[in-house]
Amino acid sequence: MVRLMVARLRERVLARLSSWRTRPAGSLKLTIGGLAVLAGGGLLLSQLAATAQTPYPAGNGTLAGMRFYDAEQLSPATAKAAYYDGAASAVTYNWASAKPIEITATAAALENDPQKIFLFVKNHVRYEPRFGAQKGALGAMIDRSGTAFDQAQLLVELLRAAGYSASYQVGTITLTGAQFNDWLGLTDPEAARQFLANGGIPATVSGAGTISQVEMGHAWVTVVINGATTTLDPSYKAMDRWAQIDVATEAGLSASSFVSTATNPTGSGTENGVGYITGVNLTGAESALNSAATTLLGKLKTTYKDKRAEEIMGGERIRPAADAWATPTTGVLNASWGSYSGGLPDKFRTKLTVEAYTCKVELFVDEIYGRRLVWRTPNDYEDGPPSTGVSSGEYMFMLQGGLPPGAGSSGNYPNCFSPPLPQNTIRISADLPYAARQGGVGAYGTWMDRVSLKEADASADAIIVHGWGDTANELQTRLNDDKSYREEVRPGLVDGKPPLTGEQEYWGPPYGKAGTQMQKLKARLYAGWLAQMTRATDIVEGASNTRIQHHYTIGVVYSQRQRQVHDLNWNGLDDPGEPFVPGSSLDEAIRMDLDSGFSTVSLAGVAADKVGARHTIAAFGAMLEGSLFEQQQDAVHTISTAQRFPFGQENFAGTIRYHRLLPGGAGVAQYREGVTSPRGVACTGQATANQNYTVIQANDRFLGPSSTVGYGVIRNMGPYTRRAPQGDYYMNRGCAWVAFNGDASEIAHVVTAINRPLKGGGGPGGRTKRSARRRCRPTC
Repeated sequence: MVRLMVARLRERVLARLSSWRTRPAGSLKLTIGGLAVLAGGGLLLSQLAATAQTPYPAGNGTLAGMRFYDAEQLSPATAKAAYYDGAASAVTYNWASAKPIEITATAAALENDPQKIFLFVKNHVRYEPRFGAQKGALGAMIDRSGTAFDQAQLLVELLRAAGYSASYQVGTITLTGAQFNDWLGLTDPEAARQFLANGGIPATVSGAGTISQVEMGHAWVTVVINGATTTLDPSYKAMDRWAQIDVATEAGLSASSFVSTATNPTGSGTENGVGYITGVNLTGAESALNSAATTLLGKLKTTYKDKRAEEIMGGERIRPAADAWATPTTGVLNASWGSYSGGLPDKFRTKLTVEAYTCKVELFVDEIYGRRLVWRTPNDYEDGPPSTGVSSGEYMFMLQGGLPPGAGSSGNYPNCFSPPLPQNTIRISADLPYAARQGGVGAYGTWMDRVSLKEADASADAIIVHGWGDTANELQTRLNDDKSYREEVRPGLVDGKPPLTGEQEYWGPPYGKAGTQMQKLKARLYAGWLAQMTRATDIVEGASNTRIQHHYTIGVVYSQRQRQVHDLNWNGLDDPGEPFVPGSSLDEAIRMDLDSGFSTVSLAGVAADKVGARHTIAAFGAMLEGSLFEQQQDAVHTISTAQRFPFGQENFAGTIRYHRLLPGGAGVAQYREGVTSPRGVACTGQATANQNYTVIQANDRFLGPSSTVGYGVIRNMGPYTRRAPQGDYYMNRGCAWVAFNGDASEIAHVVTAINRPLKGGGGPGGRTKRSARRRCRPTC
C-alpha cells in the first residue's frame, strides 16, 4: 500500500519542484524529483523487512506486467556449443542495396572518414551490457547507447556507407580486472558473474574477492583501409562514474520514521477471513515528503549548485578518447564464433512478432527501431435513421516509412492467415538472442523471451510498443516524425513542395492528418514512458545498491471505446445479456498496456535490496503510466494505481479498505463511491490471487479521478431507443490492485476501465477524424 502512495507522491513532488526555473545542464527537473523521493527505495526495503516473516505465494509465471528474472551463468564455450552452434545460420540483410537515410547522412556528415566514424561511435554511444543486436544501428544512433552488437552494426553500416569493406567479428574478449572495472564498474566476482549472466552475456569471471580476469561474449569490427585490415572495437570504452549522494541525510528524511507515519492506519482487521487496513495516513506521508523535498531543494541550490546531474544522482559518462585510432582495441579479442562480411546472422538479432485478427508481421528490431508500428482496423460507426452499424476499411499492419521486405506477403503487408485470433486481441512476441534457459531448465535460448496477449479496440489505430534497454528522449522526436506509412506514394507532402490543394491533405508540419496526429501522440506517450523509466532505474540503482538491466517493454497504446448497450429493462444499467448497439460510442480514451522484463543484481549480495528495487521500479512505472498523460496532454483525470489508491483514501475514507487477497480467499464487500450499488463492474483481483499471487486491492469499484470525453447518448433513434452506458457512467473510473509473488520477480499494477483489466494506465482521448464520424445524422 505504501509503495503506491509513495509513487504518487513522487509525482506530486516532481511537479512542485519543476517551478524552479534556473537549472544547470542536464535534466535537473528529473534529478530533483527523483532525488527528493529516493528515500522511496529505502522506505520500501524497510516496509518489506517488516513483513518478511509472512511467506508470500510464489506465483506461476503467468502474471502480466513486470518480470524480474535472473539468468543461469553460462561460459562462452557452453553457450556456443549448447545454443549458437546449433541455431539456424540464416542471414536476413535488407540494407545491402538501400541503407536508411540516417546512416548515409551521418557517414556524409563525418566526411566518410573512417577515423572520424570510429571516434563518433567510440566517444558518443554508451555501452549497454546485454548480448546480441537489439535496437541495432538506428537505435544506437537515436538513444546514443547500445549493446556491443548494436555498436558493431552501427560502425559497420557507417563504414560501408562511406565506401569501405567492413565485417562483423563475433567471439570473446578477455580483460584484466582493472580493464573490466574501467568499463563496467564492477570488482566483485560474484556480482560480475550474475550481472553478465543477466545481460545474456556468456562469461567466465576469475578471482576470489576481487576480479582478476574476465572472458565474455563480444562483437567488434574489421575494416579494410588502403588494402590493410584494421580491427576496431567500438563498444569497449572507459567510463567516469559518480556515486549518488545520501539523499535521505541531505533531505533530513528518516526512512523508519516515514514508514511509521505512512503505515500507521487508523484501523485494521479481517473481513470473511481476509485481512485489510483502512485510514492510511496519506496526509502525514505527503507532508513528510514535501518537507524533505524543500530541504533537499535548498541543498541543491547551495551545496550542490555547481554539480552535474551525474554527481548528484549517480551515473556515468564516457571518458572521451582524444585519439581512439591509437588504441582501437582493448584486451584480447578472439573471433572464434565467426566473421561475417554481409549481414549479422539472425541468431544474434532480436525478433519481434505481432499477430492480430488474421494478420502477422515478423520483424527484426534493428530494422524498425524509431518508426511507428501501427495496427489498423476498420472504422465502425452508427448511421441512421434507423440506427445501423457501418464498417469501412481493412485490417493491416503498417510501419512508418514502409515495412522491410519479407515481413509480410503483399504490398500492404497484411500477411493474412486463418483461423483468426479473437477480435481485438493482439499477440506480441519478443525473442531475444540469449543462450540461457528459462529457469535454468528446458531448451536453451528461451530465457527472457515473452509472449503478451493484449486487447485493443477496433476503429482507431493502435500503436505497437517495443522498447529495448536504455531509451533517450530523442526517441519521442523520431516517433513524432511526419513521415507516415503512405506518404512516400503521395508526392508533395514532406519534400518542400507547397501544400496539396482540393480534396488532398497536407500531412506535413505543423498540422498533419488527424489520424496521423493521434498515432504520434500514442507513440510519444510510450516513448516518454521508456525514457523516464530509464532515468528512474538509474536513480533506483544508486538508492538500492543494485545494478538493473531493462531487456524489453512490449505492449500497445490504443483508443478504448465505451459503447452503448440496448437497455432492454429500462433500468439504466448494463445488465448481463443486453447487447451492444452496433457502431455506437459513448466515450473514448487512450490506454497504455505494457509488459516489461528487467534483471536486478545486488552489489552487496543482499536479497532485500533486490526485492526493494523491484517494487520501486514497478511503482515508478505505475506512476508514469498515468502521469505521461498529464505531461503530454495537460490532462487532469488520468488512471493508474498511483492515482486511484490515494483517491480512495481521500474521498471514501469512511468505507475504503485495502484488502490483502490470497489464493482461495473468501469474497469481500465492494462499494461504489462508498455505498452499495448494482452499477459498475466488480473488481476481480481475487481471480489473480487464485493464480498463486498476493493481491492488494481497494474495495471500491468506482475509483477516480474521472473524466468524460462524451459523444452523448443518441436518443429517439430506432430500434435502439432505450440505451445505457457500457459498464458504468464514466469509463475512466474503476478498480485498482497490485499483484506480486514472493520474491517480487512478477509484479503487476492493474487498473480497470469498463470491464477490462489493464497492466498500465490511461487518460482522455481526443476525437479523431475517424471517430468524428460516429454520430447520428442531422435528421435523427
